[in-house]
Amino acid sequence: MNDYQSDHVPNVVAIYIVRFDTKRGNVIEWQYPEDFDLKGIEFQALPSGLHAVSQDIIYFTRPPFIGVCVFRNEPTFDQSLDRGAHMAAVGVLVTPTAETGLCGRPWNHLEFLQNEISQHVNFSDDYSSLVDYFEKRGIRLNSVDNDLLSLESESGPSTLRRRALSSGSNNKFQYSRNRCLSTSEMSTASYQVPVTPFHPAHHFPGFVRSCGPTIFLLWKAALLKKRILFYSPPPVEKACYSVYGTCLIANIPSTVSRTLRNKVDKMRPLFNVGVSDIPMVEATEGGYAACTSDLIFQHKKSLYDLLVILPHEDNHHQHPELIIPPGSQLSTKINATDIRRYRVLLKLLASYGVNNYTGEEDGGDITDTWRKMMFGGWFWWYGRDGYQRLNDDEEDEESGEEITLNNQNESSSGNSSNVEASEIEVEMIRFFQALTTNLFNTLRPMVMPNEVEEETIILYPDNLIQLGLDPQDDGAFVKELADIYFGKKIEVVGKDPIYN
Repeated sequence: MNDYQSDHVPNVVAIYIVRFDTKRGNVIEWQYPEDFDLKGIEFQALPSGLHAVSQDIIYFTRPPFIGVCVFRNEPTFDQSLDRGAHMAAVGVLVTPTAETGLCGRPWNHLEFLQNEISQHVNFSDDYSSLVDYFEKRGIRLNSVDNDLLSLESESGPSTLRRRALSSGSNNKFQYSRNRCLSTSEMSTASYQVPVTPFHPAHHFPGFVRSCGPTIFLLWKAALLKKRILFYSPPPVEKACYSVYGTCLIANIPSTVSRTLRNKVDKMRPLFNVGVSDIPMVEATEGGYAACTSDLIFQHKKSLYDLLVILPHEDNHHQHPELIIPPGSQLSTKINATDIRRYRVLLKLLASYGVNNYTGEEDGGDITDTWRKMMFGGWFWWYGRDGYQRLNDDEEDEESGEEITLNNQNESSSGNSSNVEASEIEVEMIRFFQALTTNLFNTLRPMVMPNEVEEETIILYPDNLIQLGLDPQDDGAFVKELADIYFGKKIEVVGKDPIYN
């Protein structure tokens, strides 16, 4: 067993096998526990278009649970059977805990699921290893607990309490918490979790590079807590990582968030959604990031504020296409500041030898500044394994908190490749945290010089430059930002008519 597996928190509530049956369509072939309600999961685990790919990994949301499954499509020896292919997926459903963060770390189970799908794609009636896994990693929830497992209860998430019976022991496993999932651990002690090779944060640099300068349009839309929907035909794994990456750049460091006048909910990662999930998407309040392989969503304009059409995985030079519904004021235009900022980001990649950028960068050289910038809360909330917090999220000072890499696998083997890759992720996420921190710390004194209500604050193009924004194109963005986070009305005035 790998080191990172030994630290798993028991939070699996169900294991399942779903299959495409040529006569009945998508079906649940097997599940454990047998009495757990998984109705509809056969459509979430086998989204539209999977028949066109040989393998995939699918993340999805089934509130309040998070699901992940591994899919295989293997040809049969007899082409007359099952339309010449066996298509199945093996997956787990997990519940978030204080230790795992809002996503519940479903990726911790991927290695096991990949081994299991190899056995079950061509049918097997031996489910003992799946049952054994649940006995070690699972928890049983009674009917009362299921009613309590809402992240948005009437009395607020801070009063959420859970009681679960560990199925791997005869002893009762008690779990209760008095804080919402966006806060830190229960104690002020440091914690560390080893890096898992399947963590979606490993794909963050690829997500940023595939977006190109449009990454900053996503950053601004995410800060405004817009409903962002990615469209991509299968495989959907990359699109799921785009959802995760969007939520990362949307997160606001705790040292900043506690200084904001208005409390704004975090971006919700819905991961892959299909037609059967439309009621769930409609019921989701606030901003979210999701992805889909169903073309019909492009015509459901009331479901999203920004539609992102991802380029084909073989087209490495095309950037995503951004589409907004009619009447939206959200910008889909890449401005000059976005381009200059992206060049700085490319230089950061080049400093790690992962990019062949040789042009002259704008905005100054990459220095040790990024390595000294430590911000609180952003990794924990999304369950970012592999980092050690030296201060509690509730108690860190304005200087922030230090986060360091701790890869147990690397330290025992002596291979530094994983560490180098993880360092790239850290630097890139710190880059966005630096942008967000600078934006809010500079905007705050501009829009809150006093507490006079109903006063319109006037900003000028020079103020937008101080914010690190484009003086000609980002006026509407900063107006909405000030309203959402500070409850202040502002006007940006200047020569360009968009400011009037």
